[in-house]
Amino acid sequence: MTAPTTKLAEFVSTLDLSDIPPTTIELVTQHSLDTIAGYFAGCHVQEALTVCQLLPKTTACWAGRAAMLARAAESDPIHSNTTICAGAVAITAMLGTARELAVDGPTAVCAIIAGYETSIRIGAALGSSRLLSQGWWPTAICGGAGAA
Repeated sequence: MTAPTTKLAEFVSTLDLSDIPPTTIELVTQHSLDTIAGYFAGCHVQEALTVCQLLPKTTACWAGRAAMLARAAESDPIHSNTTICAGAVAITAMLGTARELAVDGPTAVCAIIAGYETSIRIGAALGSSRLLSQGWWPTAICGGAGAA
């Protein structure tokens, strides 16, 4: 029997754009634009801007600031079964990586899908709706793995 983490690692490490249906690629594009729009909406949320001013202006903190701003206006999509905002972590982590490395389109799409799948699958395994009912925000618990 293969462990769920092994299956997940195999899935995300072997993603190939040619295996991804066009409808999924369209969804990645839509969710990316939604997250970027959420980022700009978050730039008008004073509490988020205040936190951004407190964080170091390093590349390592860029994705975290971007994720926070993408969530600040609460306009990003939530996965209904897990209550996880996967785009806020997967897309901003990919954009943060793209700031440092040359990331082509196929790699970016695969990275975003890997981030979504990772955070959502972990959320499902942990019973993220139960986490939410106990006061834990599932994106905060599962998002780090999706960002990685």
